Amino acid sequence: MRLRQAQSRTEPHWGKLMAVTYWTGGGVDDAFGTAGNWSAGLPGAGDTAIINDTSNAIVAETYATTFEELRVGNGFTGSLGVTANGALITLGVTCTSVVIDTGAAVYVNATADLVTIERTGTGDDAVRLTGDVTTLRVLGARGTVVLGEATALALDDLEILGSRTATVEVQSLTTLAAAPISMDDGRLEFRGMAATYTGQIDCHGGRIDLYAGSYTTATFEIWGSVVVNDYRDANSTIGTVNMFGGTWDAGEATADLLTITTLKLYTDATFDERNGLLNFAYTNGVHFAGAGTFHAATARKITEQA
Repeated sequence: MRLRQAQSRTEPHWGKLMAVTYWTGGGVDDAFGTAGNWSAGLPGAGDTAIINDTSNAIVAETYATTFEELRVGNGFTGSLGVTANGALITLGVTCTSVVIDTGAAVYVNATADLVTIERTGTGDDAVRLTGDVTTLRVLGARGTVVLGEATALALDDLEILGSRTATVEVQSLTTLAAAPISMDDGRLEFRGMAATYTGQIDCHGGRIDLYAGSYTTATFEIWGSVVVNDYRDANSTIGTVNMFGGTWDAGEATADLLTITTLKLYTDATFDERNGLLNFAYTNGVHFAGAGTFHAATARKITEQA
């Protein structure tokens, strides 16, 4: 994640007043960077660009001028970015904030401090996000938000909050590094990552599906009725799993060796390693802090220690 110098919202912009410019689609083409498509001209420093009330298929491109905010509203029924002949074409923008609140397809490569997703369509690729983002906040989605699939995404903070029908899919070109991940609903799928994840996942609701990824020093904190489905098919290590509730189901994990350095089960927590393979190893054993449940694999030898 490269560092960007923060710009104060109260800093004056000499020579140009901050403005809101609306997409009108009145230009000679449907390109984002065509001045005639905007009510107040192309977005510039300090400006907010709003796309709403149009069904245009907006031609995505890399827009070089930095501006303040991009907002895509619920009145937008066209598309922003496409997948053509197997290649993903995204809108490249550099701004402080991006807000997506539409059922239309939106594919963005953003360099931004904050990307907020308030609404999406119902498809399995409703929103595609790549680029360099400090915080991604998913507050509402009816489909899948795909992260870092065709091109890279660096992300410092991921929040999935109050979004029961959302699926956030982490793909193989996503770098999370030590990003804190917090969620209270929805589904988080780890399909791959570009580098080992070393942060903490704090999950109070919803579901996590583990298909791939390296978590050698990461911490999973599982609460309430959360379900973790472990589908990993390649050897992998997780640093710490603290289960204050919920269920970890490894019935379909097929890797040869899945290591958890520290596993701690609290009351109402269930960890089920039964998949017929005896493929889990617990470096520091399994710790109980209350009436947690551990469903051991057939032939697992259990030794109680004080």
